Amino acid sequence: MSHSFPDDYDQPEARSGHVAFAVGGKMLIWGGFGQVKEPFPTERYAPCDVLWIYNLESQTWLRYKTSATPMSVRSGSSCVCQLGRMYVWGGYPHHSKQLFCLDMVSGLWRDTGAVGDVPQHRDKFVSWYYEGRMIMFGGYGPEIRNVAEDSWVHDPGSWDPLNMRGWNSETFEYNIQHNTWKRLTTQGSTPCPRASHAGAVVGNRGFLFGGRFQERRRNDIHFLNLDTYTWSGSLPVVGVAPEGRSWHSLTPVGPSHLLLCGGFNTECLPLDDIWLFDTDSFLWSKVDYPLPTPRLWHTTVPGEYLGEVVVFGGCINNILSPGGIHTNTVLHIAVTAKPLLRLCIDLIRKYADGLGTQIAELPNSLKQRVLEVDNRHSSGAAGS
Repeated sequence: MSHSFPDDYDQPEARSGHVAFAVGGKMLIWGGFGQVKEPFPTERYAPCDVLWIYNLESQTWLRYKTSATPMSVRSGSSCVCQLGRMYVWGGYPHHSKQLFCLDMVSGLWRDTGAVGDVPQHRDKFVSWYYEGRMIMFGGYGPEIRNVAEDSWVHDPGSWDPLNMRGWNSETFEYNIQHNTWKRLTTQGSTPCPRASHAGAVVGNRGFLFGGRFQERRRNDIHFLNLDTYTWSGSLPVVGVAPEGRSWHSLTPVGPSHLLLCGGFNTECLPLDDIWLFDTDSFLWSKVDYPLPTPRLWHTTVPGEYLGEVVVFGGCINNILSPGGIHTNTVLHIAVTAKPLLRLCIDLIRKYADGLGTQIAELPNSLKQRVLEVDNRHSSGAAGS
């Protein structure tokens, strides 16, 4: 029996635990774990040889076929993108310490052969991309030998004595240019071990919020100075803070704000709330409107304009119970008004059939953009 989705879909199948990033006006989706409806409803890992590309402006999908080897299916991994290459590390169920790279021009995966202080395998950690480096913190995985006291804590629910798993508070750096790993010695107060937390970069600060440690899902927020590798300690926030959660998302929405979406609380309830965090004043503000449905273990990327966040996938109910419902819907969330140009393009696209030859009278720069969007929209989500 196959353990991956069929390869004839024209949009991504419903999934959670995938990776996503934005580049060049596109959102790229890879991996994860989700649902297939045919020939009968079941849950499977998404194939490792398909990269889905979503045009943030025309809101259409393109299916990009890649090589299958040496990559393997997985969820709970992390990725960064640099110069047309996607770097993926970690995840479950394949307990590999290899770091893989996808050349997005040739479509070929390769094992980077990275050397140095290679981390023990893990999943559900957070990573930040900063000046050619992937910096990661925490996660859930096997016992770590010869590390500082309290940096790995066993999960009592991990019953297999040959594969005990738990939470960690390690910080690692992967240098893309040198293809080397380094275990970082940080300064300041390190956050406690955790997994399924969320992170984002603002300036030279890598922020992280929440995550699960033992039986508690946390609501503390920290940042790591990515130049000096100094932890801030738990920030003294202003206002009412969001409740503790895991499997949420945290996304930059400007030079000094982060958007928190959804998650899973300590009572195992999926969440639909949205919060804005000011990275200068440390003020939390709850957004007046919720998500249309709860979301957890989804992904988010910055949208095409300042103040927009794009949400894809995730689970909409209790993922730990039988019958978890994954989704493949895309949400565009705006915390600021759309730019006038974007409003004009949206209206022209909506009424293109009635405008007829008037589109040809638009200024060339605007006409080219409108026609490009209209062509992509009319072509649907044709695969490669």
